[in-house]
Parts: sequence; structure tokens; C-alpha cells
Amino acid sequence: MNRVRDDHPGAHPGGTARFTPDQRAIVFDCLAVAERCLEEFYRFSPREWFHYSYTLMTAGDLPDGFPPRPANVFGEIQKNPERPPAGGDADPNAGYTIVLFDGNILLHLSGHPDVSLRHLLLYILAHELVHIARFHHARPFDTPEIEKEDEERTVHAITGRVLARLGDDQLVRLADNYLSEEYSL
Repeated sequence: MNRVRDDHPGAHPGGTARFTPDQRAIVFDCLAVAERCLEEFYRFSPREWFHYSYTLMTAGDLPDGFPPRPANVFGEIQKNPERPPAGGDADPNAGYTIVLFDGNILLHLSGHPDVSLRHLLLYILAHELVHIARFHHARPFDTPEIEKEDEERTVHAITGRVLARLGDDQLVRLADNYLSEEYSL
């Protein structure tokens, strides 16, 4: 695998850093890989609902005053119409928005030099896409609080299986760390 340089400029406590343009390009590369992995895993065709059901936002797309998240929250899904006002290229008709918290991701990477930006983003994005697929077919978006921990474990397990098909040992180790709850999303 060609490794893109994973600099973490501006990563500091408080998670206020934002992805650089090069890092944002990695985000969208990883999203494309995660989409392909889920297409193969769930056997979605390119014309199915899946591709039109979500949009992606990073910190640079969020409105001023968007509340910060705890440092261990790298991404979340918001359901329309609750999502923040769309910025960037957000599709107003998408059912869900994946929100990445750049500063939290960069801060995590600064403490885990063995994890690459590309691997972490691929895991986060595949994880969030698994949630979206499950919202459409298996689980309601508003899962009761008592069931959320079990749902997260299920999604971590599925994410590991989805990404295992890539045959990347570092990615498999990262997925195992999340499944064992060494890391959390």
C-alpha cells in the first residue's frame, strides 16, 4: 500500500484542529474505499439507495457554534432534519449526515503513532456507513439508550468483517482494537 504522509498539524487538546486540504482529500478517498467495501459486503449495486442516503461533513463544513464532542468521539451520524445546516457539497435530500470531528481524530493520531490517518479514517467511515445500512434495514435510528452499547459492538464486529476483505493487517489490528474496546468511537 502506498502510504500518504499523515501529518497532524494543529492537533492539540480541545480537538479544535481541522483537516488540511490534503487530509480532506484522504477523507474522500477513504470514503470511496469504504463505500466499495460495503457494496461488496452487502451486495449493493451502484444505483441503489445507499449512495444517495447520506452526505459527509468535516469540521470545516460545520456551522459556527456547533457543540464540541468528547475527545473519543471521531464521528457521528445525524438524521435529517436534525442535522446542522449543510455546508460544502452537502445534499439536502440525503437522509443522514456523517459528521467527522477532525480535531478529535488528529488528537487521537498524535497519541497513537502506530495508526495512520488513512487506516483510522477508513475504519471510522466504514463504521458509520454500517450504521446507515443498518438504519435502513435492521435498526431504528433512535435506538433506545439501553440497546446502544450492544448495537455498537455489533457494528464494530460487522465493520471488522467488511474491512477484513481488504487484506490489510494493520487495518485488521485496528478493527480488533475497536472490537476489544481498547479504542472507542
